[in-house]
Amino acid sequence: MKNKPDKQSSQGDARRGLLTGMAIGMALGAAIGLILGDISWGFIVGMLIGAAVGYWRYRDTPIGMRYPPHLVRQLIISGIFYLLSLIGALYLLENDLDQSVQIIIMLVPAIPGLWFFISIGRSIASLDELQRRIQLEAIAIGFGISGMVALTYGLLGMVGVPQAGWIYVPVVMVFGWFLGKMWTLWRYR
Repeated sequence: MKNKPDKQSSQGDARRGLLTGMAIGMALGAAIGLILGDISWGFIVGMLIGAAVGYWRYRDTPIGMRYPPHLVRQLIISGIFYLLSLIGALYLLENDLDQSVQIIIMLVPAIPGLWFFISIGRSIASLDELQRRIQLEAIAIGFGISGMVALTYGLLGMVGVPQAGWIYVPVVMVFGWFLGKMWTLWRYR
């Protein structure tokens, strides 16, 4: 008779696999960023690629939240479309185009971005009551982290620290949400 691994060790394996996938993705993304000349975009793309690789590798191991597979596919596809349209828009922005055309090009990624955020909402709506509570607490923690980072960075800007563009705010928000989710899952284990 085979011994079944206990739930806690399989969740730990899944989290380690996800984090390992993200670390490998960040390294690959940094290499891609060096090739493209913008390492920050490489890290962002690499983290998302790594998270997808980590998820697909450990998708059969429960990590606390069980989303319907069709919603997971929708999240991944919409996220990829968003990133590709954003990278494409940034690439086209380098060409010498009229300002009105540049504005239209930069607004195009908002369409798959909206699809991505609707997919997140649908995924959360598919969860049971406890899992929704976990997500709500994670989002609240992420909101607090994002607010503190924005406030601190804004105050540093008042004393001459160079400020990055608004394009990095969603990255900080998602990272804060991720930290909040890890904390909340640990608390409810």
